[in-house]
Amino acid sequence: MMQVRKASLVFATLLLAVVSACKSGPSPEWVEADVPPVSLRVLWEVTRQALMRESFPVAAPGFDPSTRSVTSGWRMDLHPFRGEGYRERATVTYEPGPGGRIDLSVRVEREINNNIARPLDPSYADWKKSADEPGRARVLLQSIRSLLGDSRGIQRE
Repeated sequence: MMQVRKASLVFATLLLAVVSACKSGPSPEWVEADVPPVSLRVLWEVTRQALMRESFPVAAPGFDPSTRSVTSGWRMDLHPFRGEGYRERATVTYEPGPGGRIDLSVRVEREINNNIARPLDPSYADWKKSADEPGRARVLLQSIRSLLGDSRGIQRE
C-alpha cells in the first residue's frame, strides 16, 4: 500500500511539472553580441534611435539601472483575419563585458491576435503568446551596433 502511494505521488509530481511547463509558453530567444565601450547615456541614445528605426514605441526613462534593461512599448500590426495580426515588444539588456566592452542581449517577443469578431480593433484583441522573433532581434541588435560604429558581424547567438 505504501509503494502505491509513493508511486502515485511521484506520478502526480511529474504530471504537474509537465503541465506547468506546457502552460509557460515558448521560451525566450535572445540574440547577443558585444559592443565597444561607451557611456550609458550614449548606449541609451543609440538604443532609442535603433528602436525608433524599427518602429518600436520608446519609453522616456531609458535603461533601468536596477535591471540594466529597457523594454519598448508594443508595436502592432493588425490584420483582418484571426491569427494573422500581431504585436511585438523589444527588450534590450546590457552587462559590462571583458576588456571594457559591453555585452548586449536583444529579445523581440510576439503575441498573436486571436479575436475573430473585430480583429482590426486593438481594444477587442485577444492576445496569445507566440514564438519570439530572433530575426527581428538580430536586425535591432545590428542597428544598435551600426550606430555605435562597430563594423564586426554578430559574434554570438
